[in-house]
Amino acid sequence: MKKQTLACLFVAVAIVTVMVAGPRSAAASHFTHWILIRAPFSGYWDRFGIAHPSSHHTPFGGDWGVDFYAPPGTGGTFFIANSNGLPAYGVVADRRPSCGGKDWAGWAYRFGLYDSSGYRGWYLVAHVSETNSIGSPYYLQPGTTIYNGNFIGWTAQYNYSNCYQVTNASGVHWHIEAFQPRHYSCYFPYPSGTYLVSGQDMGAVGSNATAPRRPCW
Repeated sequence: MKKQTLACLFVAVAIVTVMVAGPRSAAASHFTHWILIRAPFSGYWDRFGIAHPSSHHTPFGGDWGVDFYAPPGTGGTFFIANSNGLPAYGVVADRRPSCGGKDWAGWAYRFGLYDSSGYRGWYLVAHVSETNSIGSPYYLQPGTTIYNGNFIGWTAQYNYSNCYQVTNASGVHWHIEAFQPRHYSCYFPYPSGTYLVSGQDMGAVGSNATAPRRPCW
């Protein structure tokens, strides 16, 4: 009887708290503790409405994928953040060609994401050029620790192929994916064609999403 009284009291207090403070935001209620993945440059999220994360393919095994567009020669930067303001960083887990066989369309980098809780998941960018407009080479060695604000590479236009179906400069993009080992990573629900500035939130690992290709709220 005493336990039932205490339980009822607890529920009543919880209801009053919600009524006074109001419901938590959709984002706050959806996450536990996460690492935000942020735009590597200023560009267009699914510019033409054909590569939205709600349906886009994930050839590298991510929970979601999107094409993020910017002109050829645009530099890309590694931008992440821990939701609690704690240190977060990446490790270059993999560097491989973005396409298989004879189709060449730049490099794909997979970054393992870490914070004080340890390994949280990964973030991948594909179609990265390791050479800028004046021919200066640059690349990241697997095993390298990478921090917020470190440079990744450039955008570039490659020859058209089944893997890289781009016919002009307006279609130049990086393919982006994210993954987490428990539950699923999620993406921010921007409409196709939304212009994001460099460092703007794109998605997160640490989500409570219950299926792949789900928005964060």
